[in-house]
Amino acid sequence: MNYSDKDRGEDSILLILIILLLALFWRYRSDLRNQEHHLLLWSVIGLLVLLLLIAGYFILRKFRLHFNRLKPRKWDMMSGKQFERQIVIWLKNQGYNQVVTTEYYDKGIDIIASNSGISLGVQVKRSNRPVGVSAIRAAVTGIASYGCSQSMVVTNSTFTAQARDLAQANHCQLIDGNALRVTARLGLKVQ
Repeated sequence: MNYSDKDRGEDSILLILIILLLALFWRYRSDLRNQEHHLLLWSVIGLLVLLLLIAGYFILRKFRLHFNRLKPRKWDMMSGKQFERQIVIWLKNQGYNQVVTTEYYDKGIDIIASNSGISLGVQVKRSNRPVGVSAIRAAVTGIASYGCSQSMVVTNSTFTAQARDLAQANHCQLIDGNALRVTARLGLKVQ
């Protein structure tokens, strides 16, 4: 994970506090029977547990933020499934409140996104070449299987001229890699 300097500083401070509390605990562990140290020992244990819970919360939060972040620079190196997960995040950022992936052997639709009564069937293609008509055909025919009202094909690449023509004739929205990167970086909504 790539942490910022601020994150590293916070983690270091938390680690130092935990080590200090463990050292205090270790120092007074043998004085358990002594009443005056008993309260100190339980206070240290309580603080240690509290700090561990806080540390766990922040670590999980960083982990979740790291994996729920769009990474446009890495799209060309991702697997198809990794890129599909990135498109799920992108669709949520676009304002779709319900975004789910379809089963592994889909019927032309990889993601179904819904918002305000609109159901969008999305075909995702991570490719090193321009995407052709087969992806558009899959999206256009697949929306009937999932009861979607609109279709979209998203790629990290570009589309062939034939694919653009077929999409226009079938009212299928195309999002190429350039538009995807711009909307992801700037937080823009696709019309």
